[in-house]
Amino acid sequence: MRALRVIGIAFLTAIAGAVLSVVASLYLTELYHVSNFEGGRGMLIFFALAPLGLMASAGRTDILRGLARIHVFRERLPMMHRDGWTGPKASNAINHTWFVWSRGHLGPGSAWDRISIHPTTPKTAHP
Repeated sequence: MRALRVIGIAFLTAIAGAVLSVVASLYLTELYHVSNFEGGRGMLIFFALAPLGLMASAGRTDILRGLARIHVFRERLPMMHRDGWTGPKASNAINHTWFVWSRGHLGPGSAWDRISIHPTTPKTAHP
C-alpha cells in the first residue's frame, strides 16, 4: 500500500510539472515575442550547469554538438552548507559554466560570455 501511495504521488507530481512547464513556456515565449511561424516555438533549448572541464575532452565532442552559448563564471561558485552549520567551510576549486544547447542553432560556433554571481550596476556613460 505504501509503494502504491508513492507511485501515485510521483505520477501526480509529474502531471503537475508537465502542466506548469507548458504554462511557463507559453508565458515566456509570449513575453519575449518568439514567433510561432513554422513551429518556431517548438525549438528545443537545454541548459546545464557543469564544470568548465566538460569541454576539455575529445571524447565529449558528440555531447557538445549544437552548443549555442557558454556562460563562464568569473569567480568560483560558493559551496552550499546546511543552515546553522558551524563546521569548516568547504572551498570550491572548480570553475562552473552554464552550457546552452539549442536545436535550431546554425551558427559557426558557440558564443562565449563571462558572468558573475555578484550583482553589478550598469555603468553610466559620461559626456
